[in-house]
Amino acid sequence: MRNRFTVVAGMATLALHGPTQAAAQSSSGLEEVVVTAQKREENLQSVPIAIAAVSASMMDKMQIVDLSTLVQAVPGLQYSFAFSNPQFTLRGITNYSNGPWVESGVNIYVDGVYSANNQASVFSFNNIERVEVLKGPQGTLFGRNALGGVVSITTKAPSQTPTFDVAVGYGNFDTVSGKFYGATGIGPNIAADIAVYAQKQSDGWGTNLYDGGKLHYGEEAAVRTKWVFTPGDNTTLTLTGDYEHTEPPILGPATINGVYSFVNIGPAHMGGFWDSYLPDIGLLDVTKYGGALTVNHELDWAEIVSITGLSYSKVEKNATRPAAFPYNPQNPAQGQATSGFTLNALQNVDTRTITQELQLKSPASAKLKWIAGVFVLDDEIDNLAYRVPITGTAVYTDASQKTESYAGFGQITTPLFSDATRLTLGFRYTSDRREVDGNTYTLAGVLVPGSSIVSNPEPSKTWKEPTYTVVLDRDITDKVMGYASYTRGFQSGSYNISSSVNEGPVDPQTLDAFEVGVKADLWDNRMRVNTSVFHYKMHDLLVSQNIDNVRITSNAASAEYKGVDMDVSIVPIDHLTITAGAGYTEPKYTDYRNATFYRPNPNNNGTFVAFVGDATGNQIAYSEKFSASLSVNYELATGIGDFSLSAIGNYHSGAHYDAQGLLAQPAYTVVNTSVKWTRPGAPWDVKLWSNNLLNQKYVSTLFANTPVMYMNPAPPRTYGIEFGYRY
Repeated sequence: MRNRFTVVAGMATLALHGPTQAAAQSSSGLEEVVVTAQKREENLQSVPIAIAAVSASMMDKMQIVDLSTLVQAVPGLQYSFAFSNPQFTLRGITNYSNGPWVESGVNIYVDGVYSANNQASVFSFNNIERVEVLKGPQGTLFGRNALGGVVSITTKAPSQTPTFDVAVGYGNFDTVSGKFYGATGIGPNIAADIAVYAQKQSDGWGTNLYDGGKLHYGEEAAVRTKWVFTPGDNTTLTLTGDYEHTEPPILGPATINGVYSFVNIGPAHMGGFWDSYLPDIGLLDVTKYGGALTVNHELDWAEIVSITGLSYSKVEKNATRPAAFPYNPQNPAQGQATSGFTLNALQNVDTRTITQELQLKSPASAKLKWIAGVFVLDDEIDNLAYRVPITGTAVYTDASQKTESYAGFGQITTPLFSDATRLTLGFRYTSDRREVDGNTYTLAGVLVPGSSIVSNPEPSKTWKEPTYTVVLDRDITDKVMGYASYTRGFQSGSYNISSSVNEGPVDPQTLDAFEVGVKADLWDNRMRVNTSVFHYKMHDLLVSQNIDNVRITSNAASAEYKGVDMDVSIVPIDHLTITAGAGYTEPKYTDYRNATFYRPNPNNNGTFVAFVGDATGNQIAYSEKFSASLSVNYELATGIGDFSLSAIGNYHSGAHYDAQGLLAQPAYTVVNTSVKWTRPGAPWDVKLWSNNLLNQKYVSTLFANTPVMYMNPAPPRTYGIEFGYRY
């Protein structure tokens, strides 16, 4: 594999690095793309960071409706879903957790505000201006836990000009959707907007053969508002508020045996790919709301920015029967009557997060660019979880984790010898303190010995960690820029409060990242090519282990990641835009000798048992080696109206979902298409769309577990029509 990597990296370096999906077409070629990856508005091509930027227009054409579908436009970004816990993986970097007490290694920011709870972060897009995916650790400016990268979402800013945008749609599986965006001036110095989104899917993708009910259906509703007040020429206040409520079922896991050849024992999969046999599918209810206040004030010599965020979320998971895992009725003992097996039959997770960031930065026109600031986070997570064993006593855990985080940061970019060469130095110092509390009881209220806070050897701990970055970039020509960087990333230590509070914390993870890249605008701005080659070294990697049928998270490994990204945008003729991207990564454990492996039960009863194996040299769990995308958009003006024709194809080599390499999804390709017609001289439009046009059967997660292996299938082919009116 080393030779293969060398060849791919060499080809990518020659080809230069990555365009962006946000590259809109102008009459003369590709337009400039503005990003805020360095806490200020800059041209994408001048920022020495690997970035994929996706505009609202491109998301609409490619049917990217939320964060889970963003992976279609960003090679190297993956999304998986297990136990109501979404996980994002970027360049092989992910987190291993069954709840928000371990924060994601890929941070999510909305209008500069950090979203701490990944369970409540997969919201739908409606009033979005653009989404930026910053690849690699962003430990200086974005700070805590941004090991793999950052997904930064910028919403639309209201203006004094009245704007009205409404759309209603209908799709298969009896799916009804509606969205609204309106903005207007409220007074001479105040503008406001409101965005509303709702969708209800009444029919499921599959059938629960246990009772004939439906699987994979749900509904959601969201509202977001932004108010912008400019009391003077140099001051802007932006107030935002948001609310979202989602009610999907827990996806309806299905057994793997009979679907993929790598699992050929245990209960056979019943029905079609999206069907299952479940005594109880469970329910999932997610509510999130919050607000933020951003103040910008320009001085003669600097700009002051204050960002205050407050968010609440509540995740309720309910499985009313203790046996909520799939099985075959011909042999229910496989996976359903296993002594000692437990699950969270009822779980409520409440999160409250307050953040405050202050920035002082140089004016945009300054030759010497600098920024300094402080960041404060106060976060509390409460977890109430009931666990019902097949045999034994039912218990519940009432636990909490509190986090106080303080950080100071600074970054400076200065010309080096000439204006064409620049040196960037960044530094951040973070102090994180976490504290857990709680106990585990029987349903009669009796304290369970050995599982409460008094048994925890270290119920609170503080970690202090510096992170830093060094970047050298140079304008090779006025249209080509090259850069090289070294960055240290850090993810804070944490506790696992999912089932008890008697364990000490895991230690922080640290990442050393080396990257070389090139960005180029070519062919009279009709072609944009960006590429980067990277090499990461991870220390104290968090891993998920199965110990006596209890899943724990621990620092048990080290790892390295080598890879290359490449993105290309081209306008070969007017009104035709082609974008392509590819990401190749070799993620492997360099030391993981106590990994959880699985083998058939020696009793030959069709179940799996866990044992300890050496995963050193194996591919990292939840990582994928290669992914690529190709999209085409053509704008056609005719006498009967304007047509926008779009298609995007995404190829995935398939992720590994365990350290052993047992569960490796086969390669698959997903194709999305859309056709939009806009009425001549009128604000009406109609869009026909299809996602997963080829009806590929692939999964969002393969889950290695005892006693049975199971999967969560991804959506099948969906299609529909949308009617829009814009004023």
